[in-house]
Amino acid sequence: KEVCGSLWFARFVPGCNRRMGQDWQPDQAISVDLEIALLEYVEIKIQTLEDPSELALWSLAVAYFAFCFVLSLRRNEGLLMDLKAMIEHDDQHQKYVVVPLLGKVKGEHHVRQHLLPSVHITDLGIWMWVWHRRVLEIHLIICCSSGLAFINHNCVQSSSSDMNKLFHEALLDLFEERFPSQH
Repeated sequence: KEVCGSLWFARFVPGCNRRMGQDWQPDQAISVDLEIALLEYVEIKIQTLEDPSELALWSLAVAYFAFCFVLSLRRNEGLLMDLKAMIEHDDQHQKYVVVPLLGKVKGEHHVRQHLLPSVHITDLGIWMWVWHRRVLEIHLIICCSSGLAFINHNCVQSSSSDMNKLFHEALLDLFEERFPSQH
């Protein structure tokens, strides 16, 4: 097996080039239009899924995508959502959705709990309370009431790699749907 042909190495080399100054172009944020299209695409995908584990996986992934985008969460911050605090602060009559994060967030030096408020629906039409409710419903189905909110099919905390894989898969599927090959 070729060591330099792995996915890890393929991502490692561009990172080295950026850090060492060979690549001067910074990463670009996803556009608002693309994020909306991605959320809509995954929502439609969820409606067609029949396998419960796939349904749970994609439901949690789209919630993660929405929370990270709307709340401007970086790196693994979105993966720090605390399920127990989500349940404690779940009140549909509030004017906002509470997104609780554990750990060091936004470059802080102290580990603590953060209660980030978010509107129920953004001006862009992202329904934050729907994603919040789905996360809670998934965990209710699997009988989980504490721990981190974003887990994989083995009920283990999802990693950035897990979420990136789903994110790229959805983007590629969306691209192929919108721009089918001319062959």
